[in-house]
Amino acid sequence: MKSLRIKISVILTAVIVLLLIGVSLISYNIARNLYTEKVVKDELPLAVSNVAGEIGYAIDKIINTSYQMTKNDYLLKWIDEGEPKDGLATLFNYNTDLMKAFNLSTAMFVSDKTLNYYTNDKILKQLSKDNPRDSWYFDVKNGKEVNSLNIQVSEATGSLTLYVNSKVEKDGKFYGVSAIGMNLDDIVNLVTSKTMGEGSKFLMVDSSGIVKIEKSDRVGKVNVKDVLGKEKFDVLMNKNGGVIRHFNGTRNLIIGSKYIPSLDWYLFGEMDEDVLLKDLHTLFYSAIGVILAAIIISVIVSLLMSSYLLKIILKLKTGLLSFFDLLNHKTNKAQPIEITSKDEFGQMAELINKNTKAIEDGMKDQSIFIQKANTFVNEIKDGNYEASLEADTNNPALNQLKSTFKDLQLALKNAISSNGKDVLDLLNTYKNQDFTKRLDDDGKIASGINSLGIEISKMLNDNLNQAQVLEEKAKLLASSVSKVASSANTQANSLQESAAAVEQMSSSMNAISQKTADVIRQSDEIKNIITIIRDIADQTNLLALNAAIEAARAGEHGRGFAVVADEVRKLAERTQKSLGEIEANTNVLAQSINEMSESIKEQSEGINMINQSVAQIDHLTKENVVIANRANEVTSDVDNMAKTIVSEVRKNKF
Repeated sequence: MKSLRIKISVILTAVIVLLLIGVSLISYNIARNLYTEKVVKDELPLAVSNVAGEIGYAIDKIINTSYQMTKNDYLLKWIDEGEPKDGLATLFNYNTDLMKAFNLSTAMFVSDKTLNYYTNDKILKQLSKDNPRDSWYFDVKNGKEVNSLNIQVSEATGSLTLYVNSKVEKDGKFYGVSAIGMNLDDIVNLVTSKTMGEGSKFLMVDSSGIVKIEKSDRVGKVNVKDVLGKEKFDVLMNKNGGVIRHFNGTRNLIIGSKYIPSLDWYLFGEMDEDVLLKDLHTLFYSAIGVILAAIIISVIVSLLMSSYLLKIILKLKTGLLSFFDLLNHKTNKAQPIEITSKDEFGQMAELINKNTKAIEDGMKDQSIFIQKANTFVNEIKDGNYEASLEADTNNPALNQLKSTFKDLQLALKNAISSNGKDVLDLLNTYKNQDFTKRLDDDGKIASGINSLGIEISKMLNDNLNQAQVLEEKAKLLASSVSKVASSANTQANSLQESAAAVEQMSSSMNAISQKTADVIRQSDEIKNIITIIRDIADQTNLLALNAAIEAARAGEHGRGFAVVADEVRKLAERTQKSLGEIEANTNVLAQSINEMSESIKEQSEGINMINQSVAQIDHLTKENVVIANRANEVTSDVDNMAKTIVSEVRKNKF
């Protein structure tokens, strides 16, 4: 759908369709809800109440008839007379007249005195407490209610009958029960013959929900509670009546109820919602047909209108494209839009043409402005910060740009200088190591460069002075370091000689210590020999003693031997004494040697410590020599650097 005409037609058609369908659906739903609400709130409750009223009226009629029968003077008199047989004909005729007058199925009387059951033509039977079918009589007699209703099969007619039983009393005396019956078929015909239109019906259920009257086979078999569910059932079983909506699987139903107190039954009125809304559906479908016809006509009209309007829009499109080409600088002149009508399109075309002409004039001014702006920028690029932009235009953005250029020119002049070339020339002079020139300008960068030149000149002067001082100090340092290196080398040589002497002393002390150990060992061997000699002397002394004893025993013969033995003993004693002295001297010698050995060890340890200290001093001295040599090299380098600095500084002009 590239054609705007088709797009407009489709959009308008879609909008109209949606609006009309929406309005139709809303109208249909409103009408449906209003009609359904009217049926639920008014029509259905009223119809159910009317039918319930007719049923109540029929029942009230027979209740009143039964009550009148209890007040019949002849009946009371006949009972008081003992129920003579000659009065039966009158009683039978009275009952027959009641049946004919009120269309009753039966009229009867039961005497409490005889328990005879009198119908309209005979004595049917005599009641008995032992007969379950007769219990109704005794229930009425013993009950508190004057009138009571029950439904059962009549023994007289054999049909299902609604009985109204009334107590016959006078002055507090109970005479019996009068009863009249209406054939239940009459009530069934009354209920089933009523209708609220197509798809509607009435039915009656008892207080437990069992269907009692309906034109179907559900009577006595179906409980509506099982069909509707407890919640909906409770709504309908309200004695004030109720209305529900129920879907039974095929139809949407609206069901209303009315309680009939005389029967203790409920009358249900049922309507088919789809049948109710049949005419509304027909109206809705007719409206849809009318809407479709209106849509077709609207589409044709919209196509014709859009075709006319599209021609004007195409002219506007052509003019706008030409205008956009002008804005995008694809052309220098836009074609005017030729629409002469006085409507909104004509006014739009006139405004576009007017503004296009104004924009063309403005673009010419802008072109001149841009040319002058380029010239201004080129001058600024060349360093002329006193240049100005002399151009005017009606474009606020370009006027703002002009103001910005003016601010830029002033900012550059204040920040740099009046002429940027002068700054570059001065920097090139500084680059060539000439720091004597200055700029006569108040610009911040120009002033800063002037200050930089002054500071560089001061720095170069300071550097020259410091370099000269450094050169002198370097020479003094080189001389001092040279002396330190020479002294360190001499000290290192002396320490090496001292270390050799100490090493020799240490070797001598070790040898003396070894000899001392040998002397101590030999002294110990002498002690062992002395011990052996002492043992021999002791044995000799003992042998001499034994020899003296034996000589004494021998008498004169042994005297010579005794003298020898005595000499031997004396010799042994002198030997022991000498051994004691030798041992004492040996011990003293050993003690002295031990003391000398300890002294030698202490001296050896001292010499070793001296040797270690000398070795450490020698190591440190060697390191000092290395450091002194390095310091000498550094001093030489510093001296060379100082000379270089002085030479380089003197190359600059300041």
